[in-house]
Amino acid sequence: MLVRMLTKLWSWEVIGIAAPFLYGLGVAAMYGDQYALANSLYFIAITLLVVKVLTWEETHILEKRKRYLLASLIVLLGASVFFVSLQ
Repeated sequence: MLVRMLTKLWSWEVIGIAAPFLYGLGVAAMYGDQYALANSLYFIAITLLVVKVLTWEETHILEKRKRYLLASLIVLLGASVFFVSLQ
């Protein structure tokens, strides 16, 4: 029961809504001069998306070299979006 519920919480439907919602809360916190809270929300939203892509079943069927290249690219892209969000 718990595993099935956690599996549903980790679905693209939930993550696809939660990440933009958290990022939007970060934008709202930024306008409220709550910069630490905004940065934390940005980080959580971007990390959720990066981890979801890295654990996606489709990434596991790739050969090892392509999987490492994809993982590096996704982490670099996530870090870039986070650092741009801090500006």
